Amino acid sequence: MIYGSGDAGDAYGPSKFISSARESGKVLVFGGGEETRDYVFVRDMVEICASFALGKVEGVYNVASGSSVSFQNVLGILRKTLEADFHITTMERDRPKTSQRVEIQKLRAVMPELRFTPLE
Repeated sequence: MIYGSGDAGDAYGPSKFISSARESGKVLVFGGGEETRDYVFVRDMVEICASFALGKVEGVYNVASGSSVSFQNVLGILRKTLEADFHITTMERDRPKTSQRVEIQKLRAVMPELRFTPLE
């Protein structure tokens, strides 16, 4: 998932959590929020895309940070960084739990200097 300031996306995850926390003071999370996703800061994605566009790198690659974070951990980070307090409401899952882990060894091999911006 790509994240960054000004993201108006409404998909389940950080952007929706932020808008819900600010608008209603409530954030809905499925299950216990233990599912994981890989997050890439928009500036990091721009740097990677520029390397590809400028011909520095060619081929097919997984573009991700290589580090998955649970929705529960994302909510903990948001509690520290948002100026608004919010209540977390849990909802029973309507589909199987799905966590994501992305292998980026190939990307690291061609861009070893690449450092990803942490969520915090």
